[in-house]
Amino acid sequence: MFHILRIEGNKATHQFRTRHTEAMDGLKLARTLAVWFHQSFGKTGVSFRPGPFQPPADPSLVVRQLQSEIDQLRAEVGSQNAALESK
Repeated sequence: MFHILRIEGNKATHQFRTRHTEAMDGLKLARTLAVWFHQSFGKTGVSFRPGPFQPPADPSLVVRQLQSEIDQLRAEVGSQNAALESK
């Protein structure tokens, strides 16, 4: 599993060849491995109880919101220009 994470992480980092779902799967796998490692070798052992997995926000959501705002502003500029030309 560590090898798979390393290979996929290298693809994402150096070749930019990954999708959001693949990245999320990698994060979940890395978390599972980290919990296993902590429970197996940590001082608290199996009594370690991690909280639930909390995925990071989808970074493409911000891009989509900004693109929507840009489109709206372009439409406003277009209507303002049309209003000026008709005067």
